[in-house]
Amino acid sequence: MQELIRIVEDPRQCPYLPDESATLEVRLVTDVSLEEYGNLVLRGYRRFGIQVFRPVCTACEECRSMRVLVQQFKPGRTHKRVLKQNQNIRAELLGASATEEHVELFNRYHQFMHEHRGWPLQEVTLETYYRDFVAGGTSSGKQWLYFDGEKLVGVALMDEVP
Repeated sequence: MQELIRIVEDPRQCPYLPDESATLEVRLVTDVSLEEYGNLVLRGYRRFGIQVFRPVCTACEECRSMRVLVQQFKPGRTHKRVLKQNQNIRAELLGASATEEHVELFNRYHQFMHEHRGWPLQEVTLETYYRDFVAGGTSSGKQWLYFDGEKLVGVALMDEVP
């Protein structure tokens, strides 16, 4: 792994807990092996393009990475109800990619959150979507695509690590 930059940003208002401040440690890394990325994940890092980041807030520890051990997971009533409500949704697991359909869905979601939650308006292009979500991934980069009929209604990006 080659680290190009490592910074700890200045504290800012937390986007999730408005009464708290948030600080991120951000590293720009290239040539990351699957094992190296797995070790970063274990230390709380997440990937955004070629950036990896983790919260390093001094007064708060509410942001915690969560691991779901698939072999031990048992769906509860809420999970079963959600599955029933979405039984018409088809899911496909593929390698991470970027399409105009991804970009349109992302921009519609951010427009909705801007109108309903006051998020800063953010629009991406195919190039910026690829750079921010697909590029920099190892072979671990995958995506779940969710379809209602033939219409793309959801994208879940993930990295599968040892």
